[in-house]
Amino acid sequence: METSLDVPSLGPGATANIDVTVPGARLGDFAEVSLDTSSIAFVLDRHVWSNHRVRVTARVVKRLVP
Repeated sequence: METSLDVPSLGPGATANIDVTVPGARLGDFAEVSLDTSSIAFVLDRHVWSNHRVRVTARVVKRLVP
């Protein structure tokens, strides 16, 4: 199963939890998350939060330079 999400705009050191609906996901299932672009600024973590829901935690670990 595949889905997409938008990571909110975050400042340095900020963290956000994003709950994503993933039909068929069950507690105990393995979840995987990745960015569609290469980035060393974010750390992403994930776990099946409840049936049909995956929680993605995004954390900024490097100051973004424009």
